[in-house]
This record gives sequence, C-alpha cells and structure tokens, in this order.
Amino acid sequence: MLKVIIFLSANLLALTTAYAQNISVDDFEKISGSFPQKITCDESSVYSNEKSFFKSINNVKLNLNVEKFLRDILKKSRVSSIGGKASKYRKLSLSFNGSDCEFKGEYRLTGDLLDHVGLTQPGVIPHSIKIKLKNHHIGNIRKFKLFVPASRAGELEILNTLIHKKLGLLAPRSAMVSVQIGGETYKALFQEDIGKEFLEKNGLHEAILIEGDEGYNPFTNPKIINAKFVASEHFNTIAKEVLETLGPIYHSTNKYYVSNYRRDYDIPLLIDFFPENSKLEFLRFNLLNVALKSLGGLSRDDSRIVYDHISRTFRPIYYDGHISDSFPNLLDINFSIPDEIRFKLLDDLRALDFSDLALELSGLGVSLSDQKLKSIINEAIEFIQNLEIEDKNHRELEITDATFISQASKLLFNKNKDLKETTVSWLSGPTELTVCQLTKNKTACETEMQSQSNRLRYSIQPQSIESGIFLHGLKNKFINFAYFKEFNENRLTIPDSGTIVEHTKNLKVHIDEDKRIIEIHNSGIKTDTSQIIVSKGFLNDWTFIVNEDVHLGYEPQPGTRASKFGLTGCITFNDISLKSLKVVLNQAHCEDGLHFVRAVGSVKSIIMGKTDFDGVDADFSQVNFLKLRIFDAGNDCVDFSAGSYEIVDAAFDKCGDKGLSAGEGSEVYFINGQIKNALIGLVSKDGSVVEVEKVKLGNVSLCAAAYRKKVEFTGGILQAKNIDCALDNFFQQKYSSIRFIK
Repeated sequence: MLKVIIFLSANLLALTTAYAQNISVDDFEKISGSFPQKITCDESSVYSNEKSFFKSINNVKLNLNVEKFLRDILKKSRVSSIGGKASKYRKLSLSFNGSDCEFKGEYRLTGDLLDHVGLTQPGVIPHSIKIKLKNHHIGNIRKFKLFVPASRAGELEILNTLIHKKLGLLAPRSAMVSVQIGGETYKALFQEDIGKEFLEKNGLHEAILIEGDEGYNPFTNPKIINAKFVASEHFNTIAKEVLETLGPIYHSTNKYYVSNYRRDYDIPLLIDFFPENSKLEFLRFNLLNVALKSLGGLSRDDSRIVYDHISRTFRPIYYDGHISDSFPNLLDINFSIPDEIRFKLLDDLRALDFSDLALELSGLGVSLSDQKLKSIINEAIEFIQNLEIEDKNHRELEITDATFISQASKLLFNKNKDLKETTVSWLSGPTELTVCQLTKNKTACETEMQSQSNRLRYSIQPQSIESGIFLHGLKNKFINFAYFKEFNENRLTIPDSGTIVEHTKNLKVHIDEDKRIIEIHNSGIKTDTSQIIVSKGFLNDWTFIVNEDVHLGYEPQPGTRASKFGLTGCITFNDISLKSLKVVLNQAHCEDGLHFVRAVGSVKSIIMGKTDFDGVDADFSQVNFLKLRIFDAGNDCVDFSAGSYEIVDAAFDKCGDKGLSAGEGSEVYFINGQIKNALIGLVSKDGSVVEVEKVKLGNVSLCAAAYRKKVEFTGGILQAKNIDCALDNFFQQKYSSIRFIK
C-alpha cells in the first residue's frame, strides 16, 4: 500500500533551513534549461484543492467592454441558424470570489441557437460565453464556458454530470455560479471545456477529440475538434483512420434517421457499428442517458468522443444532454443490451446515496431535495427494469447508399432553402472517388481516380455545403489503413492473467510459464519502430527480460515525441494491475524506456541501462517501486505525473536532467536512495507533493527544485527529512515550497 501523503499547509511556503541557498530564477534557467511560468499573484488564495474548488468559483467577476459585449449579442441574435460564423474573441480580465488575483484572458459568444441568449430572462447572464485564460488556470482549467442555464437544462445538467462522474464515465466539471458584469450580477452555468486539461483530469493523455460536423445534416460526418493536436505526420495518419472508422457509424445513423424520419436529436449513434473494444462503455453510457431523459445528447450532432491512442479505444463524453427535451421509450433503445451492462448499471444507480448527492450538489450551487433526487433516480431505475430485451442488430440496413444519397439530398435542400447546388463525395474503391453533383431536382455522379496522397487531403479539413462534403468511411471496406495492424497481428495472452502482450513484427516474445519469465528477442525483420504494449489483466510475479541484442526504439518525428503508433514508451504497461513485476532492460531508444499508464500495484525491481530520454515514466498510476536501478538516462531517471507513487530503494546514476521529477499533481514518497551525476537531484513541480525520507545526492548541479512549469497547475511542494547534498543549494519559486529537515 502506498503511504498517504498529507498536503503541506500554507504556513510552510516560506520555510527552509538556514544552511541552504535559494538560487535566483535566472540562475535556475541557466542550470536547468527550464523556464518556470511567471507568477503574478498567489493563485492558492483562489483555491487550495479539488474539494474547495467549486466553492472558490461561486462568484466570477468579468471586466470587459459591456458596450461591445451587448453589440455582439444583438448582432448574433439576428442569425439563428446552425453553423453561423463564430463571434470573434475579445479581451477581458476576471477574478473569483473577490480575490486580488486577477486573471487575463479572452472571451467570445458561444452557442448556435437563441436559447443561448439570456437578455430577456431576468437575472440570467446575457449570453453564453466561452473564456480562455492567458497564463492562468482555475483548478487546472484554462478554458470554460458560462452558459445561460436554460440552454443546458439548468440544475439537472449539473446533476447529470455528477452522476456520470460517480459512475466512472467522462463528464465535464460543472457548477451554478454568480457572474458580475458591468455592476450587474447574473446566474450562469459554469462548465469546463472539453480539451487537453479535461482529458488529463480524467486519466487520459491529450488525444483525438471528435464531434459531429453538423453544418450539412443529414450528411453529418465525424470531425476532429482539436485539429492542432493531429498536425504531426504520425497523429495526422492516426486521425484519418479514426475518421474512417467512425464514418460508417455516422452514416449508418444517418440512414436510420432518413428512413425512420424523426426529430434529429432523437436518434442516438448506432452502437452496433463501434469497434468491439469500445462497445461496452458506449452501451452503458447510452442506456444511462436514455434512462435519465438525456436522449438528445446521444445524437450525431451532440455526441462527443475521445480516441485514446494508447489503449486504442473510443470513449463517450457527456456533453449537453438536452434533458427532458423528449421522453424515452422502447424505440429509443436502438442497441441490444447485454445483461451484464443492464444489471451493473441498475446496481450502480441503486447504490447512489441521495443525501450525499444533495450535499455535493449544494456545493455546486444546486438545490435539489432528497425527494426530488430520489424521484429522478428511481424513474431511471424503473425505465431500465421495464425494458424488453430484444435483438437490435443494424448491420444490414435496408436502405441502399444510392437511395440514402437521394433522400438525404432532398432533406438537405429543404433545410437550406437558399442552397442551389453542392457536391457529395466518398471513396468507392482503394483509389476511386465517387463525386455526386447535387441540385434540388437532380443527382449526377461520376467516378474519379485518386492517388493515395490526393484522396487523404479530405480527411482533416473542415467541411461545408458550400465547399462540398466528403463522407468518411462510406465505403470503408475498401479502406485498408490498418494502422495498428502490426500490433494486432503480433499479439499473445499471458496464461492465467488476462494480460495481452502486443509488439512490433521485428520482435519475438518467448513465455516460460514455469519460471514466469517473458523474454524479448529479435525476429530478424527490420523495421523503423520497435515497441511493446502490455495491457489489461493482472500480472503476478512475472519478469520481463529484454535481450541485449534487441534494439527497442523509433525514429523521432517533428511535432511529436511519440512513435508512429502514438506511444512514447519502448515498453508500455497500460490499464493493468501489477504485483512483484520485474524488468531488465539494457537499452531503450524511446521517449520513455518504461511507460506506466493507468497502472496499479507493485514493481519488485527495475534494472535499466542506457535510455535516450526518460528511464521510467508513469502517468495516472498508483505504483509502489521496491527497487530501482537506473543508469545512463538521457533525460530524467524517473518522471512521475498525475498519480501516487512510492520508491522504497533507488540508485540513479548519470541522469541527463533530473534524478526524480514529479509533476502534474503527483504524490511521491521516496524512502531511501542515492542520485549521482545528475543535473538536478529532486524536482517537485506543477501541483505535486514529494516527501523524502533519506537521499544522498552526489555530483549534481542543483540539489532540489520546486516550481511551476505548466500554466494549468500551481507550484510544487517538496519536503526532505534527511538529504545529503554537498552543494546545499536549491531553487524554490515564489508560492512553491521546499523544506529540509535535519
């Protein structure tokens, strides 16, 4: 079990021992090559931790040009159609709960329809807005929205996000807040934006985010929200496969919509077409939302999806449930429901404590009685109980592609009265593009030959009915990216563990069941990437040995630290439980020699030789490392983020940068070890807490450092009871804390 680290109180922020010397920011930058974020105020006065976060944003004061704000609202109110041009960003400053800490940022109006205009609603924010903070954050959030409450079903939206989070599903942090603008106070629904910080808060690396491209319904396509993330060559290629994979899901739903014409938001995405490894969570998610009368949030337009490139799974994200816009019935369940999903969801809903829910909601600015909550939850339970289980397989839809194009075209022109013509195209063969010219009364199609590079230009670009629509994956049986085919074809399961080992084709994996040893050899095949993924299940007392002649690694590409598979680890342990794991790795030419992602348990020993960058990297994990022997690391010997970690015994030698680095809100307990020949011995940054019992540092340029590197975090806290460092120097940025106890 990991030791629970208690957050140090604010009165420690200025405490250090008299013998140690705190170097300047300039000297730290020269030594480390790192550039701490400039701090303009003590952000800890705004909030201290997650539990008090929502209390700290109860009152938001916006300093902006009120005249321009109202003018923008009136201008946008004249255009009520979907897909209009977004309002431009304007400057503002803001503060929370009367704090002296004033944040700089920018805002713009958000929301497509008139329900986002609050001018006619007394006491309600005049219009929904999106805010981006500059060089600041609030609870690790840099982007958030302040909604007109009615545009998001008010308090019920906050209840739904809370229920989703309690049931382990992805949902944005939300609260009801007071907003001051120009001396007036308004009510608004605060909700964090779905982006990088949201994903990391939920145990996911920055990843591909998808929504429906709604500007040309009923030809709705998947589109990528965070296009900058997929700018590098590797992630751009992965993004294209993601769109081609999701395309058939959207088109199947489009066909279902056209052939069973109903209000658009009553049609949930057809889960039957999702990849097998992603279906169960979507089934659970969809069933919950139908039962909670949040059916509208499951449509093509309002669905939000993340593709986790490490686990290679799609996951649903709660976003605007359109609560009670329509009431569910059996027809809305357009998917088959396995008993395991149904019964587990019933158990989870029954386990919710109404008093606890009411208390938590109160802290989010919502007042719902136990009786009201009981009514909502019990109605959902009753709906799920009364469902008639039947097979709803949609793999063979009766409507043909040609009929769909014709019928959808008529609907498109009916919805867009001023539209005269447009084009719809899709891949009809490996190098064939079918292009249809559409007018109100005619559809004319022809086939064009396309090169591989030429046709893929459609995949990431924003689309519109004016420029023409490319339908991703309509004929996806011709698409053969098979980007992860190499891992899929080189896969084995470790006996009696449920653990899967996947590897590139230039490796051979030999399993000795009796000795519980897994040996990695060369296969003789030459490729540019050599990596291993170990995922799922429970590994108990197994040893991984990578032979000395094995060259794990990949060629780095501009714009990303990951390989072409989106992985930074030579060996990645992902979504796995571990007990007494042992690893021997002599060389690793990856961003991370070993990478632990959402791993839990214990590692008995790691012996690692030359690595180009980090030796051991761990994210979103809870791992106890009993013995670490790491030498000749090009960057950090160990780098921990966003989790809880314990090191019992460590010896680090020749760390190119830091011996131990803790960041992004991690908690680290270092019992005993030595670090020599490193740039910096110990680092706690970006909201992390490091507690050291005993460590000896030799030949380091700086003993320890605590600072803020990333905008979305606060500083770091480091406490060492017994630190032996000849230099007696350290770097403590303002509002970070280092405490040496001798």
